[in-house]
Amino acid sequence: MDDLFEQQTVPEYNTRAVETMTGVPADTFRAWERRHGLPSPARTPGNHRLYSERDIAIISWLKQMTEQGISISRAVSMARRRLRSASNAPPTESHDFSTAPPSNDNGLHTLQQLLLGAFFEFDAQRANQIVEEALAIYDVETVTLDVMQPALVELGTMWERGEACMAVEHFATSFCMRKLSGLFNASEPERGSPTVIMSGVAGEMHELGLLVAALVFSRCGCRVIYLGANLPGTELVEAVRNVGPNAVVLSTPTPPSVETLRDTVTCLRAIETSGTEPLIGYGGAVFEDQPELRDTVDALYLGKDARRAHERLEQALRTRYQEVAYSRA
Repeated sequence: MDDLFEQQTVPEYNTRAVETMTGVPADTFRAWERRHGLPSPARTPGNHRLYSERDIAIISWLKQMTEQGISISRAVSMARRRLRSASNAPPTESHDFSTAPPSNDNGLHTLQQLLLGAFFEFDAQRANQIVEEALAIYDVETVTLDVMQPALVELGTMWERGEACMAVEHFATSFCMRKLSGLFNASEPERGSPTVIMSGVAGEMHELGLLVAALVFSRCGCRVIYLGANLPGTELVEAVRNVGPNAVVLSTPTPPSVETLRDTVTCLRAIETSGTEPLIGYGGAVFEDQPELRDTVDALYLGKDARRAHERLEQALRTRYQEVAYSRA
């Protein structure tokens, strides 16, 4: 973006040309325009958009930022600051809604239903377009937790009622895993603090919820070491010994894995460490369906969703550090 402000502002390029030059779908940069006011194309007498070289540079830069895991609202705010700085103009009052994602539940529900429809059509291109359009308006966490995940939950319910075939459920899960993996990699999980190991227990093949949590933790600033589903307890213990994490988060979404979770926690508690032992947290749908099971696990229950899980883990670690500091004082 260093040469962004040297670009011409003469409107010359139509929508199709901008798509070709930037690689950004028209629906996406039009959504940026509607929601955030950037880019700001001119209009022809026939009300068609015309974009300048500066508009094209802005779109390309916003694409680059979002691919790196920065939310579109934050990227737009950064662009606005640099545009003002370059022109030496004071901030002006404008309809800049970039400070927070919209709280339009109907809009989120509509996106869920559109995504569900794409799944039933086995249309990965359309599903990807819907998710990208959502990411142009909402932050990653909102799209993940309030669009993709609810669509999968509804699809699972439909499958249980015999209203959807297993092939559709597998297609949808595979699509979401690929999309979430890309977002997770873009979030730079190797950076940050505290260090958190995240794993599914042995025999547990469900991985989507764990990956969602890993994405949220990473975007909240944690260094995430993601070990995936179905990891034997002995292998997890070895990883914990080698890494020395601040916390271990375990996923157990189904009833058959609860006993394995208890055994895994016992093994982790037995690890001898030279410093503070890692905090152990866990989550999974089974503990919402059967809350009485929480009392049978010697670890911190992190709640029903990834946002709450991060908040609870962060608070527990803060409390632990305060207690350690007090004991050493």
